[in-house]
Amino acid sequence: MAQAVQIGRAQTRTMPCVLIVDDDLSVQLTLEFCLQDAGYSVILAGDGPAALRVAAEKQIDLIILDVNMPQMNGLAVCKALNPIRRSAIFRWS
Repeated sequence: MAQAVQIGRAQTRTMPCVLIVDDDLSVQLTLEFCLQDAGYSVILAGDGPAALRVAAEKQIDLIILDVNMPQMNGLAVCKALNPIRRSAIFRWS
């Protein structure tokens, strides 16, 4: 779920939360920079198991998920997320 951010005395703006899952730190940091600059709250995960933990604990609006990861690939993460979360998932290779 989006986070509320205080802008002024009475105004609040919601920040959608994006989970970035990639085993490449440079990709994580590049996406984090771009998304935060656009006003999103960002959480990073370096592998599938970490993504599953975050998805179970946090309210996530969008998941950007690398398909090609060691240990647990992105497709396996999608299958495991299905019963946990109904977030939008964007997969890439």
